[in-house]
Amino acid sequence: METARTFMDLTVKQTIHNFTNTHFVLPHVGGAFPAMIDRVLKTVHTSLYQASLDIYRTRFWWDSASPTYFHQINGLLAYDIPKGNLLYGTDFPFINAAVTAADFESIMAYPGLTDEEKENLLSNNYKELFGDKLHFS
Repeated sequence: METARTFMDLTVKQTIHNFTNTHFVLPHVGGAFPAMIDRVLKTVHTSLYQASLDIYRTRFWWDSASPTYFHQINGLLAYDIPKGNLLYGTDFPFINAAVTAADFESIMAYPGLTDEEKENLLSNNYKELFGDKLHFS
């Protein structure tokens, strides 16, 4: 819930709107955040809805740490978040290697991504986000 609350506060206070050169990486594909978008922005802050979605699609990057590809990812992608903004992440070493491996396998088995999109979330999407600041060997 902390992730959802933090990013909803950044949206409602218009921080994401005012700092246009800032990109955000949301852990756990936003946690409960995708479920809160319509609930908060379509009912209380309607004037921010479309502009916020545009930012979520362009300057938000969604890290896959924890078991997010079983069902949670579908809620995020329903907002037309580009699959090019998905990133692979883990909670290792805080979550043991067996659970981390199961999370990875769930991503590889996820039918909503092509093989190329899966490969991209493992490396190419990071290159898009970080450009020449990140070097892969």
